[in-house]
Amino acid sequence: MDNFFYSVFCAVCHAVFLGIIKQKNVLMAITDAKIIEAIVNGVPNTIGAFSQALRKIQTGVVQHYATIMAMGVLLIVALMLLR
Repeated sequence: MDNFFYSVFCAVCHAVFLGIIKQKNVLMAITDAKIIEAIVNGVPNTIGAFSQALRKIQTGVVQHYATIMAMGVLLIVALMLLR
């Protein structure tokens, strides 16, 4: 009789723990597929989109860059004077 209860106990424990391990594997697969892959693929895609936007702004004309820098300096000076 003890051997029967031992066998039943082992079968129940095996079923329960195997179920938990399978659920953990499913959770890990979902986490890897959805979250990790989104981060790994999202960062380069974001950088690529940002570079495409900057590429349109860059003209190669030095006068444009100097004008933008001068406006930035004026903005900083104005903010410092208004405080």
